[in-house]
Amino acid sequence: MNFKIIFPTGYNIVNPNNDNIDVNIVLENKKVFFATIFTLENIKHLLDEGHESYFFVTNMIIAKNITKPEIKKVITEIVSEECIEHICSEIGNIEDIFPDSKIQYIDIEDMV
Repeated sequence: MNFKIIFPTGYNIVNPNNDNIDVNIVLENKKVFFATIFTLENIKHLLDEGHESYFFVTNMIIAKNITKPEIKKVITEIVSEECIEHICSEIGNIEDIFPDSKIQYIDIEDMV
């Protein structure tokens, strides 16, 4: 199944080995899923800097780094293995995410 990735808050990664990013994954069937991609180094940093003795995030994906090519690779594997509904949360469809437009799947720009 084809998909496109949207970065809801933009792609502003300074250190791709120590950061995290929210992603919306738009499938060709118009379903939209949400996840946050972390690196292990970022999780360690957040634990060291935080007040809690644990770390937990719903819809968490851990990747080697969060460069655009690595993000594309990770999401490709998840979609290909048909795991997206188990790993990510379905947040609606294209019409829910872009309610004031008549945008179609083909109109969505990938990796922005």
